[in-house]
Amino acid sequence: MPGDTFSIQKGKIYINGKKLIQLNQDIYCYQTDSISYPKIMRRDWTTTNYGPLIIPYKGMQVPYGKAGVYQEVIDNEHMKVTIDSLFVFTNDYYFMLGDNGNHSLDSRFIGLIPARNIKGRLSRVLYSDIASFRERFWKKID
Repeated sequence: MPGDTFSIQKGKIYINGKKLIQLNQDIYCYQTDSISYPKIMRRDWTTTNYGPLIIPYKGMQVPYGKAGVYQEVIDNEHMKVTIDSLFVFTNDYYFMLGDNGNHSLDSRFIGLIPARNIKGRLSRVLYSDIASFRERFWKKID
């Protein structure tokens, strides 16, 4: 969610410092390379050790010259620097994580998704490996 801090540490997903799930630890995984997000990346960021990254929210400010991992979003949105030498985000953004662990080409590769580009809403769980979701198969999500 916009404003949350996202990270992956040793294959475990954390949101705001709380562990959510363990990624599928198959032998095969996508490699981070020049097409990965963010392109201006710390060398220690990989598909299984990523972040922390604060997900931009509307009104979030980033100092000019210190955009770092947000530079691609700033460039794509054609954001202008303010008089106070700040970039101010005009949209909420989301970090999309695929449901197939290390086999997913998700925001680790394509980047942050502006809220305006999200057109649908989850309505049902078709399948989940996570025991707590199994009871929800084919049931409506409120």
